[in-house]
Amino acid sequence: QGAIVLECDSMLTSVDPQNMSAHPRLSNFSLVGYGAQLLMRQADYNDPTRYNKSEDRMGITLNDVRDVSIVGLTVAQTGGDGIIVTGYSPGSANVYLADLVLDHNYRNALSVISVENMTVERVVLSNTGAQYGTRPMDGVDFEPDHDYQVIANVTMRDVVIENNLAIGISVCLGHFNASTKPVGILFDNVTVRNNSLGLRHIAGGNASGAGGVGPAVG
Repeated sequence: QGAIVLECDSMLTSVDPQNMSAHPRLSNFSLVGYGAQLLMRQADYNDPTRYNKSEDRMGITLNDVRDVSIVGLTVAQTGGDGIIVTGYSPGSANVYLADLVLDHNYRNALSVISVENMTVERVVLSNTGAQYGTRPMDGVDFEPDHDYQVIANVTMRDVVIENNLAIGISVCLGHFNASTKPVGILFDNVTVRNNSLGLRHIAGGNASGAGGVGPAVG
């Protein structure tokens, strides 16, 4: 209480503002928090008299990380995603998320922008946008920004995705094309229920990133 959360602030982030060129930004790191909750003040961020509008006040940002595990936490009431996994060189790698509850978040419960080798298991993705929110308000949103990024060897196992305002599982590959590394996502014993739509898939486009059915492999 009393802290000002700026438009792109996260509660926990791998980005060191004193060393923005570090690569990877974070490696060989584990966060274990069984019984712990990371809670933000979502209602405050939705008040225009107190805050500028933003969708990027994340709970946990994993940007260009290697060999990182996050287990045992509840992440809730954020002003953005519960957790976002991303990177631009070309992405994060070897990420393990387990025994998490990502609940009542603002944009998505889990956003996956760029990662190779990630396991998500025994995780609940729920109630995104139920009180306050901004699009897309999905349970999990796979949505790379560039054709050089990667969504490869991702496994979601024993996951519950429920009561999100929009889509349970969204796979949007409109920026991928024939030059992109083949996509690989495995869903194993994943329960999707009580979302506006269960699953959406947008295939890769052409080299300019246009949407539609294209040559992306996966």
